[in-house]
Amino acid sequence: WSFLPVNLFEQLIRPANFYFVCIAVMQKIKPVSISEGKMTILLPLCFVLTVSALKDAFEDHKRHVADRKENEREYLVLNPDSGRFRKRQCQDIRVGDVVKVLDDQSYPADLLMVYASSDGGYSYVETANLDGETNLKIKMVPECCTSYLIRQEQGQNQQQQQQQQQQQES
Repeated sequence: WSFLPVNLFEQLIRPANFYFVCIAVMQKIKPVSISEGKMTILLPLCFVLTVSALKDAFEDHKRHVADRKENEREYLVLNPDSGRFRKRQCQDIRVGDVVKVLDDQSYPADLLMVYASSDGGYSYVETANLDGETNLKIKMVPECCTSYLIRQEQGQNQQQQQQQQQQQES
């Protein structure tokens, strides 16, 4: 509903288009006009505005399709009830969700990295979609997350070792 008025406004705030609208209005005034009050510039102006509006509509449609495709992309999100990762569409990811990003996978938004599979707790991130730079940037896991996760892993490893010993004993 709002495309036409917004697009017309965007077209008319451009200095060249505004100039030709003023010329068209002045052509209607007989004492000022050299075209005897006929708005001869109106047809070419309407053609330019129509072509620009069609181009903008096409670009808006392409952007809408790309946004829908991105919003329907699935990511692994931690389910707090079961403790397992489940697939969820990007549009359903909320603030506070834990998202598992796999190797060479794009991700939907700003994320805080709380774990990296590398020994140093770092990963390489390409931000070409944001700033156009194709070089990789190093991102580090914050120290608070690293120490917590190391303790968690050690506890899980100890539990697994105890379970294996119990299985061997029985």
